[in-house]
Amino acid sequence: MHQGIIKSVISGDTVILMGVDASKGPPPEKLLSISGLAAPRLGNKSTPDAPFSWAAREFLRQQTIGKRVTFQVEGEAPAGNRAFGSVFLEDGNSLAMLMVSNGFAKPRAGGAPRRCAT
Repeated sequence: MHQGIIKSVISGDTVILMGVDASKGPPPEKLLSISGLAAPRLGNKSTPDAPFSWAAREFLRQQTIGKRVTFQVEGEAPAGNRAFGSVFLEDGNSLAMLMVSNGFAKPRAGGAPRRCAT
């Protein structure tokens, strides 16, 4: 398990984490998609936003920006630019569980949200 701070929320299931120690320059950052979670997709130039995608992103942003979290990387994309894993708030609640219980995402097959054991 690693410690970090939520720097940015990209979508309802993807965040940018930064390290907590900035004493030696800018802390490292990691783009992490939450395992076992399927949130509505934000659109781009060629596709429109999925229904409730903006609301899901905003909810996650309001709940997490600037907060200290514990995270575990469970895998990385072959290109190495994206990690997949679990993120837990200081109270031990999983971000995946938070999003599902508030109706902003659905559990994805192959990985159910869970509560931190610490």
